[in-house]
Amino acid sequence: MQTDADWNLSSPMLELNLRGFQSKSRLNLTLPKNNDLPFLDMQSAFSSDDVIQLKHYLPAKVMKPADVAWFDRAYLGGRITNGSMLYAAKLGVFPSKVEDGVFEALFDVDRLDLDYTPGCHR
Repeated sequence: MQTDADWNLSSPMLELNLRGFQSKSRLNLTLPKNNDLPFLDMQSAFSSDDVIQLKHYLPAKVMKPADVAWFDRAYLGGRITNGSMLYAAKLGVFPSKVEDGVFEALFDVDRLDLDYTPGCHR
């Protein structure tokens, strides 16, 4: 049976345990029937015991090459002890304005070794 209703995929708890990155998320993904962009509402709590590993989990295909190169080079050590992320927007449109949605990431770091600019190793 085919309906005109949007498809809705949700999970009250999606847990990831990857090398160097752990997260627990609640998500709701709406796939519109009218071919509009999907809408993702996701809240995550995360930590990283090795920030060097984070470069493996970035959405590199949609990032600027210079940004990918920076992430690959800049994080030399440290860990994220506690973090949270909120994303509520259509996929494919980064929410840079309030009317586009919300993206917020907050985290605490411990002993972060960051090479922000080449030669400025701290």
